[in-house]
Amino acid sequence: MIAHALPLGPALGVLLTASLIFPAGCGGHGAGAANPADATRVQISVRWPERTTSRIVPTAAESIVVHLRSSDGSMDVTSGPIARPAGNQAATSSWASKALPPLTYTITATAYPKSDGTGVPQAQGSKVVSVLLGQAANVNLTMASTVRSVVVDPAQPKLTRGYHLQMTATAYDQGSGQGNVVLVGPGTIKWTSSNTAVATIDIGTGNALGIAGGSANLVATFTEVATGQAVVTGIASLTVINGVAVNVSPSNATLPPGWRRQFSAQVTGTTDTAVTWTVDEALGGTVSSTGLYQAPNTPGTYHVRATAHADATVTSAATVVVKLVGLANSSWPKYRGDAQNSGRAPGLGAAGGDWIVPFDDQGPIQISIGRDGTLYTASPDWTGWYTRLTAFEPGTGNIKWQSAYIFHTQGGSLSEISIAADGTLYFVGPDGVLYAVDSSTGSLEWNVQISTIGGGNEVVIGPSGTLFVSIRSDGLYAVDPSTRSIKWFTHVRPGGSAVVGADETIYALNNTTGSVTSDVHAIDGRTGIDIWQTSGRNFDGVAIGQDGSVLASSTSLGQLFALDPSTGTVLWATPPGPNICGLEAIGADGTIYVMNSVHTEALDPNDGTVKWSNATVGGENGVITVAPDGTVYLTMGGDPQWQIAALDPTTGTVVWHTPPFDQGIFASSMPAVGVDGTLYFGAYGPQGSRWLQAVKR
Repeated sequence: MIAHALPLGPALGVLLTASLIFPAGCGGHGAGAANPADATRVQISVRWPERTTSRIVPTAAESIVVHLRSSDGSMDVTSGPIARPAGNQAATSSWASKALPPLTYTITATAYPKSDGTGVPQAQGSKVVSVLLGQAANVNLTMASTVRSVVVDPAQPKLTRGYHLQMTATAYDQGSGQGNVVLVGPGTIKWTSSNTAVATIDIGTGNALGIAGGSANLVATFTEVATGQAVVTGIASLTVINGVAVNVSPSNATLPPGWRRQFSAQVTGTTDTAVTWTVDEALGGTVSSTGLYQAPNTPGTYHVRATAHADATVTSAATVVVKLVGLANSSWPKYRGDAQNSGRAPGLGAAGGDWIVPFDDQGPIQISIGRDGTLYTASPDWTGWYTRLTAFEPGTGNIKWQSAYIFHTQGGSLSEISIAADGTLYFVGPDGVLYAVDSSTGSLEWNVQISTIGGGNEVVIGPSGTLFVSIRSDGLYAVDPSTRSIKWFTHVRPGGSAVVGADETIYALNNTTGSVTSDVHAIDGRTGIDIWQTSGRNFDGVAIGQDGSVLASSTSLGQLFALDPSTGTVLWATPPGPNICGLEAIGADGTIYVMNSVHTEALDPNDGTVKWSNATVGGENGVITVAPDGTVYLTMGGDPQWQIAALDPTTGTVVWHTPPFDQGIFASSMPAVGVDGTLYFGAYGPQGSRWLQAVKR
């Protein structure tokens, strides 16, 4: 006996064939009890169709499970998953049962979305077959969809005349509660409107259009592909509004305290499109007659409302969340000072005394400074396998706290710490985990695995509060700290620190593995899409100038390039020269300060020409910091081995310097500037000794 299946329902596009294989030499035994010697086997063959990217249906089913049960209950056999073969071509997979006596059987076939026979059933069919020895007959088996209900969303929508509304319909099976979602193929759910004079709806996409005021039912009907018959429907009760309506855009916004945002209002249903703007809360900020809103200085949730002139009862409001976002408003909230890598700090010039605190941990001591002046560092212990955070008092160097949470860095290191406006400390580990730590206690607030491919370079905090996390050998991630979810990812791999502009455009180097060059990419911080990229030069440093231009340095070429922020076009470039030790710092007037192995130079931001050059100070390992009063501070990486030198920003003359380092002692980090002008930096000493140092003059 052969059992042939008809084409299956919408969740499956396979053909099922069941064959009864008789033992040799068997004859009929009448209607008496089954004789085990007269047993036969059932062979199930599944002919899978070719996979196509344009059809969801065949791809949804990855296995079929067949169940055979005799009418007297004596035999109950399950095939186990008959898995779909790998590949995209049509294929056949089979299963044969154990020996079965000739009885009446119910054959049930169920299709599943996973190859191991698990998941929400996509389709199912059953057939009763009487098996008699010596006889054969054709039996049709149709597998029907498991869909038992269709839920339409929204259920009671309101739509203004002339506007569109996207409807959705979800199919469910008869599981507990609402049931389980069943994947259905394209074209299996069709939309209709009960009153096309009120509203129309696209039969395939479910996009509704308000035609005139009134009511209409929007009906989503699920249809079996195998039979062409309607199975279940879902209905939404639509009301189309024919009168005045106001729509405020954007409907939601998040702003830092004191920031502005332009809102607009669209009025329909009347020729009078004017509106009156107000703020619901008494202390919720102000809004102009044109919709320009200025947030208050106090964080909170506020509502900006537009009221129609034509009908004062018709209003629409936008919700504004005012909160501290972006980098902390401190003197040195991250490595290189700010999101633009300017190396410039607000505050005073240095004046006062010194202190030194021995530091037992290993590795360079990079410093970030909070709003209250607290110093934060992250460094591995002597084993190099564990890392802790330490908070220091700025005036004395006394330890405020050390983190109880030990970060397992396994021979690597944590990235530099970036401090958010709300005080949260963000950094990423060598295992690709992003951490958020309470700055007041050092306790771990949360952590999330961003990447499993490589460790992190840095966490850059954008003006909107988005965290841009660069992962070596992987790419750049945008993370929403409120939800801890990834907003987007790009394969641009920043070899160093990425920078972000006021419009949240990101400028980052792309260090592709095996490439001899590193290009600069401009990336839309909202979407992760490339705006432009350079090519053909080996860049290794990037910053944003005071005029908004992108400054990219090339150590190997000994050149500094200024790029147009909109196009990436080279605006100017310095002549090739001695190796530039990366872009170092930018003064408040835009002057660019760089250091190479021979000298320190000040460059004109308009064309890159040299304003002054000092050949007595320089070094390949040196770094530069600029104070708001213009003073240029250097930590020296070559001769003379001074700890710190202060240069006149106009002439480049050394104004003062600390005593020279002893042999084998040198600064290990870029100086950070405190609110009172104190310079903080880490230093290496003999036999691996390290310390944190404060310098005032």
